[in-house]
Amino acid sequence: SNGEVLAFSEGDLLFTEYGISGSAVFNVSGYLQGVKNPSVSIEFLPNISKCELVDILTEKEKMPHINREDLLLGLLNKQIGKIITKHYTSINEMVDRIKDYRIEITGNLGFNYAQVTKGGIDTNSVNPFTMQSKLVKNLYLVGELLDVDGDCGGYNLTFAFLSGIASGKNIKKLYSSER
Repeated sequence: SNGEVLAFSEGDLLFTEYGISGSAVFNVSGYLQGVKNPSVSIEFLPNISKCELVDILTEKEKMPHINREDLLLGLLNKQIGKIITKHYTSINEMVDRIKDYRIEITGNLGFNYAQVTKGGIDTNSVNPFTMQSKLVKNLYLVGELLDVDGDCGGYNLTFAFLSGIASGKNIKKLYSSER
């Protein structure tokens, strides 16, 4: 946002009819709440330096059997390659876009389509060892009731399970000692 990097993620990126999606998007989306004028910078080939990419494309461009539209075949998805070769004329421009392709974020599909949401009860109001509310005795708060969001890959589910186990053990301990 305004030149400042708010979050970074590596992972799957999907181009859809409504925009971008995938685990990389899910992992950074929570950082965009309340941000004005956000954009995403996509680096399509992070393991190839700009210099190496210039060299590769310069050599491919010299090959008589490769037309401009197919210059990025074997390096990028065919459709992405076509867009870059169509809109950027020089090899340096293409390399700049491959290493930093910008997309303005104009919104999201709303809560009903959300795969990731942010918010919940502040974790400072919960004992992290027992999951009992610090404000209401015998009230246990676990999982997505709390303001906890993890990266894609099962981290939210893991937190939900572990916080449930912690609260369950504490409840059992409390009721076992009352008998």
